[in-house]
Amino acid sequence: MEASNLNPSLALLRQIPSFDNLDETALTELRLLFNSVVFDDNEALPIRRGQHESHLYLIASGTFDFNLLIPDMPKEILIQFGQTDLVSGFLSHASHRNQTSLTAAGKCTAFQVSWDDLNDFFERYIVGANHFNTALETTFHQAQLSILFSTRFQIHDPKIFNYLSNEIEWQRLQNGETLFRQGDPGDAIYLVLSGRLKSTVKTADGGSKVSNIINAGEVSGEVALLTHSTRVATVFATRDSVVARFSRHGFNKIAEKHPQAMFQIAKLLGQRLKLQTGNQAVHDLAKTYALIPAHKGHCLNDFATQLRDSLQEWGSILLLTSEDIDKSLGIEGLAVDNSENSRSSLITQWLEHQELIYDHIILVADCSWTNWNDKVLRHSDHILIVANSEADCEPSEHEEKIINAGRVAKHQKKSLVLIHPDASRPITGTRCWLDNRRVDDWCHIRQGLNSDMQRLGRLLTGNANALVLGGGGARGYAHIGVIRALEENNIPIDKVCGTSIGAIISSGLAIGYDSDGISNLCKSHLHKLFDYTFPVLSLIRGRRIEYELNAAFGEQLIEDLVIPFFCISTNLTRAEQIVHTSGRLKDALRCSMSLPAMIPPVCKDGDLIVDGGLLNNLPIDEMRRVAGDCNIIASDISPKLDLTNNEPFESDISGLRLFISRINPFQKSIKTPGILHILERSITVSAVNYGVQVQEQNMANLYIELPVENVSTLDYSKVDQTAGLGYSASIKKIKNWADKPGK
Repeated sequence: MEASNLNPSLALLRQIPSFDNLDETALTELRLLFNSVVFDDNEALPIRRGQHESHLYLIASGTFDFNLLIPDMPKEILIQFGQTDLVSGFLSHASHRNQTSLTAAGKCTAFQVSWDDLNDFFERYIVGANHFNTALETTFHQAQLSILFSTRFQIHDPKIFNYLSNEIEWQRLQNGETLFRQGDPGDAIYLVLSGRLKSTVKTADGGSKVSNIINAGEVSGEVALLTHSTRVATVFATRDSVVARFSRHGFNKIAEKHPQAMFQIAKLLGQRLKLQTGNQAVHDLAKTYALIPAHKGHCLNDFATQLRDSLQEWGSILLLTSEDIDKSLGIEGLAVDNSENSRSSLITQWLEHQELIYDHIILVADCSWTNWNDKVLRHSDHILIVANSEADCEPSEHEEKIINAGRVAKHQKKSLVLIHPDASRPITGTRCWLDNRRVDDWCHIRQGLNSDMQRLGRLLTGNANALVLGGGGARGYAHIGVIRALEENNIPIDKVCGTSIGAIISSGLAIGYDSDGISNLCKSHLHKLFDYTFPVLSLIRGRRIEYELNAAFGEQLIEDLVIPFFCISTNLTRAEQIVHTSGRLKDALRCSMSLPAMIPPVCKDGDLIVDGGLLNNLPIDEMRRVAGDCNIIASDISPKLDLTNNEPFESDISGLRLFISRINPFQKSIKTPGILHILERSITVSAVNYGVQVQEQNMANLYIELPVENVSTLDYSKVDQTAGLGYSASIKKIKNWADKPGK
């Protein structure tokens, strides 16, 4: 490469579309910043990543080839740049997966200008900066698209943009922005250059479900375009994304000149149809986590390091701060740069490449709000708002930015992580934090307790163990044996829920008790619950139950529990299920265990709240909805066959006769179930049947049906005996499941 002091003519500069918005005075000043360079045939134009990229080149004569370099293969010409085109090292960022080069096709002349001089120039002539940056972005997107054409669709045409330039529209989408909606006209097809899109379809209940994840290099909108129909799904960005939009006319041009592209699209269609017809769940687990401090000045580096360590069991981890981004890309200040030019997509491109390499990525926001923090929010799947529990619970000005970002990216899951500096003190005050924020979930981390960080790691990565305990009166003591078997096999529990007695047992786990502690809890407070009364509203008065619940749980709030918990009750007035996720624990438990006719219902705002077993005695489905990807372990104490130990008796048998047969030692007792057992079974039989339907859908990863049909639902005195039965019936199954690889 030979350099000289020759400058380009004004006539040449006037031909360059990138400089259209500059007047004569500006062009005259600009031409003096250039100097001439000559390249020999096949000589490579310097392409260096990062801050060492020094010059922009204006081609004066000849042609430069933009090449794809594949090991052990001849170089492939993707684009040919000619006179008046602008090229530079930024083209090397068009793909982090592929190596590229720019070489002279014969002897070529160009004019070079340093980026420093050019940036200084546009600070003085700001009116021309936006147009210049847009033109460079178009060149950059053409380089991206040419690589995808070649590697994904076998289109090898260096002159493709000569006839397609007017058929392509470059669209930049922010995280959360909609590309098109279900039912819109199918008038275009889109190729994702960078970022990620998500496709959702409407469900019969008025909600929506994820139907596809569309990554960089993939196509969206092809079904409606090819079938001349409306859009079958809504598609929106889950990353800052850039897509190339091809009109129907433009797509037809490609198909005519490059029919092999249609074969690749047909393969893609086949894969998607196979996924949909096979009812396979779309893998939509979070991969990139944003750590955002709730308050200005709260630095999260130590917490980020602990989280990284807790995630290592579940795959490779990359932890990144703004400083790490600058070092990795070789451009100082890039992470906090807010300029909208070709450099603005470098971070997105690079992070996409890291997501191919690592299983999980943690992006750590700066202590004070910077442009890097905005990028962190836009490039994450799951936002973790991290706060010191002893700080002011009112949202700060700092956190308002998170809230504003959340209004756009509604698809992003947002969790509140409360760090408790003193692990010895009871957790309190969570309600204040939740009342002032819209978050999907929350988690307590007691400082210094590694078990809490490990739980968070499992919850984030879809490896959490969620325990679901069913209702069934005193038979619920068998759950204690299941918990003991889980403990012996070192299976930690990260979420719990239950109905009726299952709610009580699972709440003990949520508080922090082990199986022995729960056993003692039951012996102390559940052994004598029945205070019978005149049966107008119920057989039991309920005062004793409320006394024991208060003695056991006091003013404990559900939101302050260490392990996430919920329980189920039934709104008898409205025939609706209630999911208790907050409020006083004893109140939720009182609702969940109020079996109609036996225990008085709870009257709340005029509605009658009763036992959750009427509608959902084993809430596996609700746990799946709440917890998403996790290992659900379900313990069922409602046998499909019950009340079987009967002797034949007349349908019009007298109650007095039954009573006499049972008290007369000289007469054979007639075996029939008691009225309370018949009542309980009648009330819960529909929920038992619903539970069978849920289990048939394989919602639980480990389903344990305990043989408790011979245990009385009303005998609350046999804690150890019933717990032992549960242990014996579950230990082998739990051990086999624990030893199963990749469970």
